[in-house]
Amino acid sequence: MTLSRRVVLATAAALGAVVVLLSVFAYLLVQRELYSRVDVTLRNRATELAPSVEAGPATFRTLIAAPGEYVQMLSADGRSVRPPYQLTRLPSGRAERAIAAGSGSLTETGEIGGARARILTTHVGTGVALQISRPLADDEATLSRLRIILAIVAV
Repeated sequence: MTLSRRVVLATAAALGAVVVLLSVFAYLLVQRELYSRVDVTLRNRATELAPSVEAGPATFRTLIAAPGEYVQMLSADGRSVRPPYQLTRLPSGRAERAIAAGSGSLTETGEIGGARARILTTHVGTGVALQISRPLADDEATLSRLRIILAIVAV
């Protein structure tokens, strides 16, 4: 193989590697931005719902969630209160109960009812946390289309 042919192949390989790396970077950047948008919505919604949690379970049960949204009041001992129309329980593991007992918040991606969702657990009052989840179906569909486009561009 001639030197010029080796240079051409090495340049093509380097260019291909750069395109793949840029595609991965673009995908991760878009994913972070989409999830960040959902997280801001969850935090704003938690601020709106906090007074209902602080008022107690009776007031919290009268809460009307946004479409596709699940809400739950969680005590430090793991007991949960949901609106009567909501049968779905949100995850209430050790980390979520620790937030109810102490302070802070946790935002994570999980599965609820077989669908991926972002879940916010935030300390609201003494021994109580508020959990809110929003589905990621629209964001996942966008990311799926982006994966296809970036795969075509990278090839």
